[in-house]
Amino acid sequence: MTEVITHRLIGYDRTSGRVAVEYGIPDRFLELAKKVAKVGSDDPQAVLCYRLDDLQAHDVAAAIGAKIDGDQLNFYLEGFAKAAPGPDGDRSPGVLADVSRFLVEVHTVREQQAQREWEGINDAFRRIRRGWEGIRWRRIEKERKASPRHNLIRFLGLQDSEVKFYSPFLCDLLDPFGSHGQRTLFLRGFLFLVSDHVRRNNISWKYQWREEDGDPAEWSVLGEREKIDISIRNRKQRILVYIENKIRAGFQDRQLCRYRERLERRKQDYDHRLLVLLTPRGHGPGPDDGKPDIHFTYEDDISRWITTLLGEPLPITLRGNLVQYQQAISLFSGDPPMANQELIELIAARENLPCAWDIVGAIDQVEQLLRARFWDSVHKNLVQDFGDLTDPELKAGWSVRVSKEIEIRKNLLKADGGIYISSNESAALHLGVWQEGQRIYYGVKFCSPQQHPLPAEVQSLQAVLPPEWEGPDEGWLAWHDSGYGIWRQEEFLLHVAEDALAVSQPITDCVIRILRDHPKKVVEANRALAHPAL
Repeated sequence: MTEVITHRLIGYDRTSGRVAVEYGIPDRFLELAKKVAKVGSDDPQAVLCYRLDDLQAHDVAAAIGAKIDGDQLNFYLEGFAKAAPGPDGDRSPGVLADVSRFLVEVHTVREQQAQREWEGINDAFRRIRRGWEGIRWRRIEKERKASPRHNLIRFLGLQDSEVKFYSPFLCDLLDPFGSHGQRTLFLRGFLFLVSDHVRRNNISWKYQWREEDGDPAEWSVLGEREKIDISIRNRKQRILVYIENKIRAGFQDRQLCRYRERLERRKQDYDHRLLVLLTPRGHGPGPDDGKPDIHFTYEDDISRWITTLLGEPLPITLRGNLVQYQQAISLFSGDPPMANQELIELIAARENLPCAWDIVGAIDQVEQLLRARFWDSVHKNLVQDFGDLTDPELKAGWSVRVSKEIEIRKNLLKADGGIYISSNESAALHLGVWQEGQRIYYGVKFCSPQQHPLPAEVQSLQAVLPPEWEGPDEGWLAWHDSGYGIWRQEEFLLHVAEDALAVSQPITDCVIRILRDHPKKVVEANRALAHPAL
């Protein structure tokens, strides 16, 4: 039995995978069709199936005079083998035709599945993107009108500073003789907040504010006295309140227990005694630290108190300061600026949830990748710029180094460490960039803790460092906060995603400038620390 090979242009429905149209290809157009489909020399009779793109399919269709719809169908050039008539006129279907058809159907089904998955992902991304753009535009308009992120506290780098900002600011607000000029207005509101908390939590505290208590002369509000952050006293009403303010710092051993004991020692002078702990949400004492009478959080209690105060007829400057204070408090919880009901409802739509879950599953890896880009850029900058230095002693005896924490764990969420330049022998100073906790610092670091006074050579180096740098302490000669937070700080990651070099270059430039402008002082300071007897 012999077989006859015929050829067809076949279109499969992209949705169902079934054959939608078939066009026979006359023998006189076969060579053209084989050339268009790029049939290889290993299949001289073109008995297999060949997927045609839109242009190829239209070229074959035009040659044979067929009109096709390339948008709805997937087209193939297929060869079919069927038996030539035998002596008795019987025809049996060719095996190759069945195999060819089966292979095409399998290929088509797989292609359809992949296509549907891809189109589903694309559709979800497009829906979320369109909805997000509308929400973002409304947020931009809100920011244009209210400028909620334009915050002086944040610009000055005080948003996490308990000692330099939060305690002094709160103490001034509570002080009837504070710079606000509002006498007991703020103190009264705070004591109302205390009384409300006492009532709801059944705490032993019987004092209630009375109008006759509004004489500022009866109240004394002091900051940072005997290690108490803020104390409120009224000898006439026999009131004593200790406020312990914690922003990022941890608790000392039995700290609240010791403050409680100190408070109880004053019971002969003060009938109404209270220990108040004030922290960001989620930051509380351990079981061995002791317990306060009241634990206020900035986000839940102080922010609510400020909102009440903003209802008063306050001077515009004071009102602006309170608004910025409240904005700084809102940053404690790390709430994203677009966390609003519109965005929640957009993501919660059934057709958007799978895409949103995929994004959530990948976001940690995305953040890790961006952090790695930042540290790679820091390393690249320091290596390149250090190589451009001209001082022979630095060039010959100093190198760029990567701490093991950054080298091993730079792709992880927690990786205190740094990239720095130090002497190859007897290193006593490191000049570089470090991550410590939630911040990135750059400056000059001691290899081991140092006691004061520092050697004259070290003091000489310190004198030429930028005046805005802080220090020294036992670990640092001088340092500066880069201004970029690294734990889920959206702005930092956005800047890195846009241009990691633009983020890292200003930081590393400050380090290299010290080495370029004062190489002798750096070398001499390092030598004085490494060999103090010389």
